[in-house]
Amino acid sequence: MLSLFANALIGTVSYVALGIALIRSVYRSWHAHQLGLPGVVRAGVNPLLIGALAAHITWRIALAWAGRAVDDGHGQAWLGRVDRWITEREHATEQPKEEGEDGQF
Repeated sequence: MLSLFANALIGTVSYVALGIALIRSVYRSWHAHQLGLPGVVRAGVNPLLIGALAAHITWRIALAWAGRAVDDGHGQAWLGRVDRWITEREHATEQPKEEGEDGQF
C-alpha cells in the first residue's frame, strides 16, 4: 500500500516538475524569438528542463521495470520474502521477554 502511495506521489511530482520546466522553457524561448532559431533553442533548453526530463524518464523506466517484474512472476518471490520478514518481525515483538534479558531483574 505504501509503495502505491509513493509511486503516485513521485509520479505527481514528476509531472508537475516537468510541466513547470516546459512552461519556463516556452516562456524563455518566446522572449528570445528575436535572436533567431539558435537563440530560441539556447534559451529554451536549460538545466531545469534537462533535469526534469531525466527524472521523469528514470521514473518511467523504473515503473516499467517493476511492472514487467511483477507480470513475469519475478515479483512474487520478492513479495514472499517481504511477507516472511514482516511475519517474523511481528512474532518476535509478540513474544514476552524473559526476566533478565534486557539487563533488568
